Amino acid sequence: MPILAQLASDDVLDSAYDWLCRRRRDYSANADVWAFRRSWPGEKEKIKRELLSGDYRFSLLSRITLQDGEYTDLWSAHDALALKALAIVLGEHQRQRV
Repeated sequence: MPILAQLASDDVLDSAYDWLCRRRRDYSANADVWAFRRSWPGEKEKIKRELLSGDYRFSLLSRITLQDGEYTDLWSAHDALALKALAIVLGEHQRQRV
């Protein structure tokens, strides 16, 4: 299966979504992850189309202030999911080559 097809597969996107939900479960009620989760079926299809067509574009990072006053840069929920999906697929390819 071509790598883009693997990246946009339901299994990979659902695994990346599960990871995102676990990773950001304690985020602020204002975080973009909550709107993303509410509209997941539609977001999944949009991301799938963009990945398969090669039109996916990453957005800018957001700078947030942590509870301890430190700053960190954060990927949007869309981008974090796409990056996790890529990590899943590339990790599998790496394991197959060893």
